[in-house]
Amino acid sequence: MRVRPIILAALLALAGCAAPPVSSDTAPRFGEVKARFVTGRDIDVIEVRALETSAIRSAVLVLPDGTRVPAEQIDADASPNLPDQFAPAVGRASSSTTLVGQIASVALVRLPDPPAYRLGWKSAVIEVVLGDGPGRIRQSLPAPPPP
Repeated sequence: MRVRPIILAALLALAGCAAPPVSSDTAPRFGEVKARFVTGRDIDVIEVRALETSAIRSAVLVLPDGTRVPAEQIDADASPNLPDQFAPAVGRASSSTTLVGQIASVALVRLPDPPAYRLGWKSAVIEVVLGDGPGRIRQSLPAPPPP
């Protein structure tokens, strides 16, 4: 069973999106959606990542006062083709792994008022919609703590 290579390949798929790469402890596994701030980057942007059979179609930050802030950018990579990190480079041709049927997607939500977010983030949520039609998935995530 090659579970570990699949998980690591999925993490690499997420790295191929427009947002910066993520570590294994913050990257979603297949079927998960996660939200976080990217430390060392634009600290006023929440990054929402998913690895699923459907791409993120919308991500909206809902603030405690009811203000809705939609994602300013959503990118997706269907069946990403990734370099195989598990084959030794010496004496072997480079290979790749294709995550057939999986979609790595990322949405970026810019905070309209970072100081206000820092005060009320515990009461904020992120509403995410993946896919279209009858297979649409709706999730509500807790807002991530500010950096």
